[in-house]
Amino acid sequence: MITILKEGNICRYEDSIIHASSTVTLIEEEDTLILVDTGNFSDAYRIQRSLSRFNLTPLEINVVINTHNHLDHTGNNHLFKNALLLTWENSNLSQDVLPKGIYILPTPGHTSDHISVVVCKRRTLIIAGDAIPTHNNLFKRIPPAISQNRSEAFESMKKIVQIADWIIPGHDGMVRNPFKK
Repeated sequence: MITILKEGNICRYEDSIIHASSTVTLIEEEDTLILVDTGNFSDAYRIQRSLSRFNLTPLEINVVINTHNHLDHTGNNHLFKNALLLTWENSNLSQDVLPKGIYILPTPGHTSDHISVVVCKRRTLIIAGDAIPTHNNLFKRIPPAISQNRSEAFESMKKIVQIADWIIPGHDGMVRNPFKK
């Protein structure tokens, strides 16, 4: 089961980002509870409240996956004291930790160490982080405005679009891939 605990957002003023907070996604598979990104520090109460609706606490989460190391995606890692933290640096552990059908996909560009999470069940869902930050980026096929390597960012978007039936962007809600045939 995949649940968005908190939908992310980006507030802009002209060309500046005023506030950003990532989407926080819970994956419940077999006996494993996985959280992808932990949001901005200011989201702590909202995330804990969302977990409580499923009779869960942060201490019951087994794995936290950070798509990349920006504070709007990692701000609440400290709440998940019992969880194994998976990032680009130790993503090789994921094959031993993640249930069958869930894997890490390198998606560099926004940052050199960006990863996305692929969930293959009846349909393929990709939790894209900032490889695809918003619906607008997806529909217009525009890489993230902030990218360490724009051409890598575009290639990562293409990779996601080729694979995914559904996409959860880093700062938006889940959307059906409009380019998948």
